[in-house]
Amino acid sequence: MTSVVSARLQSEAKERRDNRGRWNIRFTSNEVNMETLEDSTSVAVEIPPYPLGNTRIPGLVRQIGCALILTGTFLSQGHAMAWPVVLTRMLNDTITEDDIQWLVTLRSLPGIFTPVVAGTLMEVIGPRRLLTFCLPPTILLWFLLAFLPSKAMFYGGRFVLGALLAFIKTIVVPLASELVSPEIRGSLGSTQRIYLSLGLLTMYIMAKYLSCSTATAICAAPLVPIFAMVMFVPESPYWLVKKGKQREALQALTFLLGSELSALEEIEKLEFGLQTLPSTTVDDQFTQLKVPSNNKPVILMVVLAATLYMCGQSAIFQYTVIIFDHANVEIDSFYCAIGVGVVCLLFNLVAVVVIEWTGRRCLLFVATAGCTCALVVTFLVLHLNVSPGWISLIFVFTFVAFFALGVDPVINLFIGELLPTPVRSIGSSLCISSSFIGVLIASYTFPFMVASVGMAYSFLIFAGFNALVGVIVYIWAPETRGKSLLELQEAFSSQHSREMYRKIYIRKQSINLGREISDDMLDAVSNLPPRISFSSSSE
Repeated sequence: MTSVVSARLQSEAKERRDNRGRWNIRFTSNEVNMETLEDSTSVAVEIPPYPLGNTRIPGLVRQIGCALILTGTFLSQGHAMAWPVVLTRMLNDTITEDDIQWLVTLRSLPGIFTPVVAGTLMEVIGPRRLLTFCLPPTILLWFLLAFLPSKAMFYGGRFVLGALLAFIKTIVVPLASELVSPEIRGSLGSTQRIYLSLGLLTMYIMAKYLSCSTATAICAAPLVPIFAMVMFVPESPYWLVKKGKQREALQALTFLLGSELSALEEIEKLEFGLQTLPSTTVDDQFTQLKVPSNNKPVILMVVLAATLYMCGQSAIFQYTVIIFDHANVEIDSFYCAIGVGVVCLLFNLVAVVVIEWTGRRCLLFVATAGCTCALVVTFLVLHLNVSPGWISLIFVFTFVAFFALGVDPVINLFIGELLPTPVRSIGSSLCISSSFIGVLIASYTFPFMVASVGMAYSFLIFAGFNALVGVIVYIWAPETRGKSLLELQEAFSSQHSREMYRKIYIRKQSINLGREISDDMLDAVSNLPPRISFSSSSE
């Protein structure tokens, strides 16, 4: 059954066709101008992007504002990651090193299963609405940890906080990608890491100068205005279209794009994608995971996410003070931790520009190579007892710089970009669960590695995981810069599937325009590059 929105698009397309008699078919690298067509002539096309005119800039401003609000929740992710550093000030009082090891681990443990639950709930009630339910208890929990300090409260609160933050991350990563245009998605995606790095840095500073209770209470403060602003962020257009709420989707996309005509075109594309590979329930999504073009990107991202978070950053960010104490860097360990936060933040800011200039795949490969080299040199410095001790600190900073520049920004973008629409919610949940598994393994085993093989060989093991990630990226990861979500979905399809996909889309568009396409023209058009647009021009 044709939706209200599709009917409106068909009417507008027919009006443009009746008013003008000459049509063009435009492709990515070339343009084919057809002769003036008679009424019986067959042609298959895609309705082009409507001109935004003066509405484009306000639309982009709203997209940027929504993305910054959503990714602001990563500030709390950084606070939670670095929170064990605050507890090191309580060593030999109420907290031991064994307690810190378990408290570090407890943040990651619920992240293994809660993203799957979050993905299921997202399908039922919508991602943005679910986010508004998760933020208030997170704020309350930070205050409880601050004003009811006890070992039991630390353990229980840390576990529940980890679950809530896993929920929030599962929601925000794909939702932020869905609400922005492809040309700015990379830069805005990097703000996730900027906020996280800012959270790390502020927590390291508070650990040095404030009490544990005061530092913990301050962590709740940024979430209060974020919660208020999230109420003004529109619901996911993908979710709205999947649930048959085209009118709400039209409102959301009009708000984001600044033009109702552009919103109508985008809804038409989403409807086509869902009609080709329908998936509106959790069971449907698990069924769609059997399709190679869907499970290939999910498997790639699950492997990448798990491996990346075993590359050393989890241990360095969470055991920062303890690492520098053992490494004998001859500088106050808390100042070293603050230095880690500063380096991480600075290079995350650089990544905002670099990620669009170089492309995701290239940047991730170079960053993992840099991380590998930095960790190998750190191993050599520690193993050979090179003096002075602060030399190892320089190479730890180098590792953090490469990681902040390309590794984590790109992996979060990949989760939002590579996962196909039919399995987006479940795929995102599986990827984030696998990332928490990687964090859990690295966080829990790091003290045992140091005790059994020493700090130097622990860094060498992390270097091996970074090298493995580089190999995976080089062989299997595609470039995603500037590509639409539908184009990325085609990247994992077989040649036959891509041709069938284009033929279905082209035939559907020709029907919308009131024309039928011949089989010969359909074969010719479907074999051309995938960015096909249809526009009219006066005679």
